[in-house]
Amino acid sequence: MSIRIIDPSGDFYLQVCEAKSFNSIIFIVSHSILEKHCTHDLASDIRNSPTNSLTLYDVNLPAMETIL
Repeated sequence: MSIRIIDPSGDFYLQVCEAKSFNSIIFIVSHSILEKHCTHDLASDIRNSPTNSLTLYDVNLPAMETIL
């Protein structure tokens, strides 16, 4: 598992697990960046998260890095 800091003052930890492997990355980002670059459903999950973290499964890691 590796950590990618997207926003040094980020207040949210997004753990992304790659499809069909054990690779994962934790992105440290701000809520505003996530809500700006995600789908409506994911933005809703982020807003409703009781903690400052969320885990996504079966994600294409290079694509997520490009998006963020």
